Amino acid sequence: MAKAKTKAKAKTQRKKKNTRPRSPAELARDKRRVASMYLRGQTQMEIAAQVGRTQTVVSRTLKELQAAWIDSALVDFDQMRGEELAKIDNLEREYWEAWHRSVGEHRKTLQEKIKSDDGDKDKEQVRTEELVGDPKFLQGVLGCIDRRVKLLGLDEPQRFELGWKEQARKHGIEDPDAFEEDLVEAFIAPMVRASEA
Repeated sequence: MAKAKTKAKAKTQRKKKNTRPRSPAELARDKRRVASMYLRGQTQMEIAAQVGRTQTVVSRTLKELQAAWIDSALVDFDQMRGEELAKIDNLEREYWEAWHRSVGEHRKTLQEKIKSDDGDKDKEQVRTEELVGDPKFLQGVLGCIDRRVKLLGLDEPQRFELGWKEQARKHGIEDPDAFEEDLVEAFIAPMVRASEA
């Protein structure tokens, strides 16, 4: 009964706005637009204004999207890694293309109108500059390579030296090595006893 009232209410609201129900293709398109705008940091109100829906509809759509994202995240990390690698590859390709456009010969045409007794004349001057390339594009390539290496786990593991023993001495523990042995014994002994039982 409640569902019938909700459908009737929605139909009445559509009549008031003189709109028809959206097709599955239109709903899917709107979902993609909402997702894209949300991932770019736009607010629900901004999204609602751009897709022509209410903030409540946008909120409901975002909840559906977030649930779907969580489900997909639980499914296959290898597939996700592959998709991220594809994005990184695409971005690196764009950085390389931009780098190549920023290198080489660049022609600049300057036009100037000269007034004379004979009338206005156009004077054109062509200047050629040799561009050496914009280093920010190479920084982008390097960033892509670094991200790919991290994603694939190709870096050597980092070793961190924890200076806890010096801190322990400062706080009154005279023999940090003996203290460490006592801690290990305190945690391991119960596990050994449990496994022997």
